[in-house]
Amino acid sequence: MTPGVRTFVLGFVFGVVACMGFITYYGDLGGNWLIDVGQRMRTASQVQAQARAR
Repeated sequence: MTPGVRTFVLGFVFGVVACMGFITYYGDLGGNWLIDVGQRMRTASQVQAQARAR
């Protein structure tokens, strides 16, 4: 395993763990806003994709 790959894997695992903790913590407060943020991010990425396609 090269150092770059190891760094990527460690960062990826840490990111997943942090994301899970974030979701469980804020999910307890009420997941509706989290879903709302996810939908906004998805629509924003769709808008960017359409802008690139032109």
